[in-house]
Amino acid sequence: WAPWAGYRPEVVGYAAQLTEVRQDLLHGLGGLSVEQIDWHPDEQTEAIGTLLLHLDAVEWSWIHQDICGAADDAYPSVWSEAMPIRVGVPQVQGRPLVAYLEQLAATRARTLEVLRGFTDADLARQVGEGDPPPGMEPRSTLYTIDWIIWHIIEHEAMHVGQVELLRRLGPRPAAQV
Repeated sequence: WAPWAGYRPEVVGYAAQLTEVRQDLLHGLGGLSVEQIDWHPDEQTEAIGTLLLHLDAVEWSWIHQDICGAADDAYPSVWSEAMPIRVGVPQVQGRPLVAYLEQLAATRARTLEVLRGFTDADLARQVGEGDPPPGMEPRSTLYTIDWIIWHIIEHEAMHVGQVELLRRLGPRPAAQV
């Protein structure tokens, strides 16, 4: 199938799943205003915008840092806005949906390009997490690349549901009021 040309058979399923879960996310984001993206019901719940930054940062961290070895400063955004989830702190505010979508698309394109070169042997390879944030204990846990890719898909799918709930609970666009 043309979109997956160049992917090894054992990896194409992951590429397709990453694409499908992203389509689910994008479907739920369609037409959201800045007000809707910024809204959160209380200080213990993230805004949609913050969740989108979180999804991007998690994918970048697992794929591009832990697997590919990119440095912290290679991340094309601001870590503190998304990692860890910003419960109880001011949420990212005032950005249009397109800003989040461009960032998510750029990271996903890089991820899919990395996956294009993976084989069965790569999927079984173990990698460790990067350096923990200051104040957190180092983790000595190793993960297979297979598990990491599955985790990114599962992680995004769970947040797709959270985004959908926030969209339904939050303010309605002026045309729908």
